[in-house]
Order: sequence, then structure tokens, then C-alpha cells
Amino acid sequence: MKWVTGAALMRGDANGALRPRYSATRAKIATIFKRFIEIKDDLEANKPDGPLDCDHVWETTETAMVDVVVHENEENYVFLKDVNSMTICNGCGLNIYQWYVDNRDNYETKADAELALDFLGDETGCPAGHVALNNFHDLDQVIPIIETKTYAAELPVRKKCTLCGTTKPWSIEDISNRNIWIEHTKEVVVHEAWDEELYIDEDSTKLDENYNEIPVPAGSLIDTLHPPRYVNNEVEYLENTKTGEKIYVTVSSCKHPRFDDLYSSDGRIRCVECDVLQPSPSELYQ
Repeated sequence: MKWVTGAALMRGDANGALRPRYSATRAKIATIFKRFIEIKDDLEANKPDGPLDCDHVWETTETAMVDVVVHENEENYVFLKDVNSMTICNGCGLNIYQWYVDNRDNYETKADAELALDFLGDETGCPAGHVALNNFHDLDQVIPIIETKTYAAELPVRKKCTLCGTTKPWSIEDISNRNIWIEHTKEVVVHEAWDEELYIDEDSTKLDENYNEIPVPAGSLIDTLHPPRYVNNEVEYLENTKTGEKIYVTVSSCKHPRFDDLYSSDGRIRCVECDVLQPSPSELYQ
């Protein structure tokens, strides 16, 4: 009776009294069955299989990786190592696509960026004026991508009472209240800022006193490059503001193990696992 009244199958009369010595009408019995049918699924999922009067002390008996956070259409940076690129300046070796990426915040349109790149070629004394014509190099690049990131955590999926042996499932709804569970993020460095002189691919060496070849910068005025420091913000853990409990999460979506330009009609590279695409220079400035 404690379970039946707790599940609101029987609610008693207007005063809440059950009155067990009185008869029940067919309508009242029908109402009880109607209520039972309406909450049957919930009862099946949560019905107790132990004593109702036990002061349960729960312990976790089974855990699993559970997806708890999803961020859709999020822009992130990916570091690509030794990617065969077609946008290398023939004169000085400048990775032109990387220059577009580095200067996204400095120009509103791709046309503005192209004009600035032309001026830069003249100012630095680049022999080719920062022009790329089928100049193949294997270079490290940092590219922005739009992706969906999923975060998972090792969480209990079943618990058992140490006193009476009652078991119950754990539900993802236990942490679905974002008014209680807040996200804490961390900075993940994708690529540090670096300095590197620009070199011509051919005829760009001289001999020292021991007749060893020494790379020579292309153009007397070309300075070192200073790309920005690329950082992604990722979720580190969820914190319960009421209890202080923390749930640490890891990215369970694609880790982008390799990018390739195979099977690409537009010459752009894409992840071999999830097919996320490198944006074109025009798309960088949209």
C-alpha cells in the first residue's frame, strides 16, 4: 500500500483517506488501472526489487562511457603536419594559405587580404611577389574547421544497495539540469607561435668556409614570420553547483588523425575519418 500510494495509483477520497472497509465502484477501479497504464513504463524502469523500508546505501556496480555534452557547429583549429600544399610562394617559400589563416582578423574580405599580400610581396623584396604556381611543398599548417564535438565521461549505469541488494539504473537525466551542472573549459594549445625565415626552394644556398651549404633568405628585406598562437577551448569537467561534485569529460568525437586531398575535386584537404573539410581562402573571410 505504501508503494501504491507513493505511485499515486490510489489517492483516497477528497480528504486523502483510503477507507479500506468501504466498497469501490467500477469507475474507481477503472481509474486505478488507467493510472497504472499511463505510468507503466516508468514503473517498469524504476520498480523496486527490495524492501521498501530500507534506508538504501548505494554503490556503483557497473560503469560505461556516456556522452554528456555536445557542441554543434563549433569552430576549432587543427594542426596538420607534412601536408602537401599548392599555395607556397615560388620565390620565398611563404605558405600563402597559412598567411590567410593568420590574418583572418585583419581584413574583412579575401580581396582586401589579397591586396595586402601583394603589397607585402613588394615590401619584403620577395623575388616572386608572394605568388604560388604549382609549387609543391610538405608543410605544417594550422587550419580552422567547423565541427560537432561530443564529450563523454565514465559514469555509473547501475547501482546496488549494500543493505538489501536492491539494484537500480542510472539515468543521463541526472546531470541534464544545466542550471545545476555548469561547464568548465580548458585551453588546448594546437600550435605555438614560431619564428622562421623564408627561403627560396631552389638556388637558395651558399657555401661556407668548409664548403657546406647554408640556406639563404629570399629577398634582402624579408623578415621572420610571427604566426599567432592557436588555442582551442574544450570542456574539461562539469561541476554540480549544489554539491561541488565534478564529472571530468573527454572528447569522444573524431580526433582527425590525418588530412588528405585524395578524391577531392577542388584540391582541398579533408579528414580521412569524418570528412571535415579545409575551408577555402574565400570561406575564411565570410
